[in-house]
Amino acid sequence: MYQALITSLQADSWNKTHLQDFTVYINLMPWETYTNSTFGIGSGGVPRPSNIGANGIPITPPENYSDFYINGIIYRYVWQIDIQKTGTITMGIPPFDLILVDASTGQILPNPPLF
Repeated sequence: MYQALITSLQADSWNKTHLQDFTVYINLMPWETYTNSTFGIGSGGVPRPSNIGANGIPITPPENYSDFYINGIIYRYVWQIDIQKTGTITMGIPPFDLILVDASTGQILPNPPLF
């Protein structure tokens, strides 16, 4: 988690000064990739792995973080790093910055559109 956080902040040019007045949230999330588009697991009726709760957050840690491929979908775990202006309400408001890091490889992934 720590390495994913450091890598992602450096990749998006965040530093201690720039992060003043911002809150950084980091969560381990299941993710699935269809062809060239990325969406959170559970969208469009896609089944969830057994350790994933209704809110999309793992209930228990995965046994390993390796990607796996089934029927044209790549399933993986990512560290989702949200950088939000401190004091703002996060419900329904996109983060100021969203960075996704593959938990297995440490690779920064393309971001989905922020709504």
